[in-house]
Amino acid sequence: MSDELNRNELIYIQLANLIRNEIAHGEKEKVASLRDLAYRFSVNYKTVNKAINILIEEGSLYRVRGKGTFVNRNKVNPIENLRIGFLIPNIINPYFAYLAHITESIAFKQNIIITVATTGDNSDKITTIMKEFKSQGINIIILHGGVLKTGVGLNVISKFGIPIVGMHCDLDTIDNVSPDLRRAAFLGTDYLISKYGSQIGYVSGSIDPIYETGRFFGYKEAFQHNNAQINNDFILQADPTFRGGYLSASQFIKRDVLPRAILFYNEIMAMGAISAFQEKGLQIPDEIAIMGIDYSIPTDQMLIPIPTVSLENLIVAQSTLDLCKRRVADPTAEQIRKKIAPLLIVR
Repeated sequence: MSDELNRNELIYIQLANLIRNEIAHGEKEKVASLRDLAYRFSVNYKTVNKAINILIEEGSLYRVRGKGTFVNRNKVNPIENLRIGFLIPNIINPYFAYLAHITESIAFKQNIIITVATTGDNSDKITTIMKEFKSQGINIIILHGGVLKTGVGLNVISKFGIPIVGMHCDLDTIDNVSPDLRRAAFLGTDYLISKYGSQIGYVSGSIDPIYETGRFFGYKEAFQHNNAQINNDFILQADPTFRGGYLSASQFIKRDVLPRAILFYNEIMAMGAISAFQEKGLQIPDEIAIMGIDYSIPTDQMLIPIPTVSLENLIVAQSTLDLCKRRVADPTAEQIRKKIAPLLIVR
């Protein structure tokens, strides 16, 4: 592998960044062939193709059938001047903090400045933030869907005239990148059933009714896939916090029968549950197994490493940035909505 690429990061994203940098500082109008790029960087053809497709989606390159791939000088945006405002509900939740961190880190390597702001559930605060973004010359907003779940309307944000790209937003009116939460819950539940049997619980952290959420549909589909029956007594709803996980575990403890394993809405809830079960002397995973969804807490920060389902946040972050560049380069471009496939992580 080329010395220009770091084995610890997604190779195709690094490759896209390198090619993007060459476009910005070069004069060539035609890009080398996939074969030549693969040889140069000592990677396979598919990796190069994924990198090129990123640049095509954002508008930096375009393909001409039978002739090759070319630089689109009319749409290449001077990324060193791109400024992005990132709206998240809060910074206390480790998942939001992690998303903000990795998005900012990736952007920094591309000479993109990101300003992160937490909105809470206050429309007046949103208005103040947006006024500040406007004064700073922010080119585009990344809007996390959790902001809208606090009750803040999209109209409050959009009235300032700054383009918006969604992250985890279920809206048809803006570009959006989301992990496939339904598939994530399916993978987690299916794994737990295969390992521990059908007595698997689920604790939701969504403010939406449990039975209307993507995670629950995935949980249900895993039972159907395994010809197993859901025990409704093993389904709870709690705040998506450490305390929420702790209290939901305490509810289970008070009952006569415990689930053999529990899938939690996120990892911070799973950590809270582990604390409650350990206080009662229950051995994890020997007596009760715990699993979370999101992969936002590093293994070395866990007292007990647990399996999880990664929402592939690096890919979500990079894809969102790509859509931001594309939208700024061409405000009239067709809207794109991407679903990112999750990945089962057994620790």
